[in-house]
Amino acid sequence: AAEPVSVVISDIRMPGMDGLTLLARLALQAPELPVLMMTGHGDVATAVAAMQGGARDFIEKPFDPEALELKLRQALAGRRLSDENQRLRRRLSVRGLSGLLRGESRQIRQLRERLLELRGHPARVWISGEAGSGRSTLALALAEHAPPADALPSTA
Repeated sequence: AAEPVSVVISDIRMPGMDGLTLLARLALQAPELPVLMMTGHGDVATAVAAMQGGARDFIEKPFDPEALELKLRQALAGRRLSDENQRLRRRLSVRGLSGLLRGESRQIRQLRERLLELRGHPARVWISGEAGSGRSTLALALAEHAPPADALPSTA
């Protein structure tokens, strides 16, 4: 199994795909991943584009190895804080869901996990089941973990 990536260091100019395109793809696929962009052909416009695209920092070549190491350490520290924040939020969410969806069976734990995976993803959900099966409790759990109303796409 491959180890997860903690930080990306990419050049702006590369064969096949430029660094800004890579940055845009990473921002969509792994927004929590810190990206350091570097180039030997830096200008203000390129640096601004990289930072607006989500780069954590912009490094011009030739670079001081100690300065690069510092920026890398800062990016990794930021990533660790972000990961810890996500873990704490998830733990709090699981505790909140545990109050609504009681039980410790494998099925109820899987249901809690799936509800947390839906968090932040606007979707219409149809809940079906017989009377007494917990439809209204599940609807309440979904509502409590739904994205804010202003984050939902317009239906107009």
